[in-house]
Amino acid sequence: MDQPVAQVIDAQPFLRPDPDSVWQQSNAMRDRIYKEMVEICDELGFGVLINRSPDFVYPNWVSLHAWLPTETAGVTRRVGLVVELHIVPQHRYEIIYLLKAFKNNKEEVFKFLISCDKPLISKFILYLLKDYDKPAWKDLKIRESALHLWMPKNKLKFIRTTMFPFKAVGWLASLAGLFLFIISTQGRTLIGDYFGVSMYNLGLLGQSATYEDLPRYFMEYGLAFLVPGIACLMVATRRKIYHMNSGRPEGQPRQLRTADSWSALLPGIGAQQDDARRRFIAALRDSAGEKRSIHTETISYVTPTGKREREQIVLTEGRAILFCHIYAYANDLLIGWDVHLNVGEWVEAKLVEGVHRVLHKKVILNTVVAGTAATNEYDLIDLNGLTDWAHTNLVRIVKQLISEHKLDEEIDFTIVRSERQSLLARPEQPAKRKSRFRPAG
Repeated sequence: MDQPVAQVIDAQPFLRPDPDSVWQQSNAMRDRIYKEMVEICDELGFGVLINRSPDFVYPNWVSLHAWLPTETAGVTRRVGLVVELHIVPQHRYEIIYLLKAFKNNKEEVFKFLISCDKPLISKFILYLLKDYDKPAWKDLKIRESALHLWMPKNKLKFIRTTMFPFKAVGWLASLAGLFLFIISTQGRTLIGDYFGVSMYNLGLLGQSATYEDLPRYFMEYGLAFLVPGIACLMVATRRKIYHMNSGRPEGQPRQLRTADSWSALLPGIGAQQDDARRRFIAALRDSAGEKRSIHTETISYVTPTGKREREQIVLTEGRAILFCHIYAYANDLLIGWDVHLNVGEWVEAKLVEGVHRVLHKKVILNTVVAGTAATNEYDLIDLNGLTDWAHTNLVRIVKQLISEHKLDEEIDFTIVRSERQSLLARPEQPAKRKSRFRPAG
């Protein structure tokens, strides 16, 4: 038996998250654009609705919507702006911007832009809110199709897409050689005479060639085509193919199936919100272990009266994800949670293929798109374990608060559970769409 190697090569077939990837850069760009929109509108003195995409949703987007009042009550002029950030890995410009402006009941689309800085955003907002001239944007546009030769091309960094077509050339040469070789064995035929005259006129036969020499010439030219053709096919079939991927976002896309929930209202202690959150997070971190993660997320949502933001505690284990809510409502404190099975996952999708400029190998460049994972009973075990762990710690905190503040309340700690088998049903896969942001010509 061979001696064990000093270091094990990690060859597990999983997409690796990269904290410095273009996906994280896209999140940072989204947050920057959101902040700049808020600043610009505050400086102009407009109260508008500005929102942004949640984490783990791609492409990222930032939106602005406004109903501009007029001198007549109840009459408004409605405008909007949406900025989308599309990712094309391993290109000169890895983030491509698409802007949609809504004005006068019409939508204007400005796509394939390589930049979306604060001056450009400011010009679009002034165009929408104050009827300024439409911003100049064509200098920021890259080539959308191969016909737009005057525009800059979003070139691939390490891949050359033009490569010798070994398979096509191999098949054509092999068929041509086989055809000529068959003709050479048939003697004098009408088709053989036709090709013989054509080859003579093209100077492919000697000046003294006769009809009796045609079979020999056909055989020689047939072999001249057949041998290189077979060689090209051998190169094409034996050529090693490599795959290139820029990793995936740190979190999986969310396709949530609701499982269990629980909540309770503690009257008169709404001021204890921060203390209850601190206790709960501390208790979780003391017993989390390595497989469970704890973090907070700020979510925003639109209500009939406006936009609201709140911070929720997020616990994950495997495909199970639990959101814990500890919020003050006037003088009361709401404590609860809901747990879900996340069936979303990142899957590879082919972007382009070519030859690596450094390795000189044929490579397929892949990106990632949101897909659906197959779940099993072990995912339910993770979900049950996460649920019981979080509920046990939260019940302990609630009982402490009841005792400390001498609340005369009967709390029902029973979990509202869902039917488990429905969580394992596999939904239909969405139809694949061709990306509009693939490299052009």
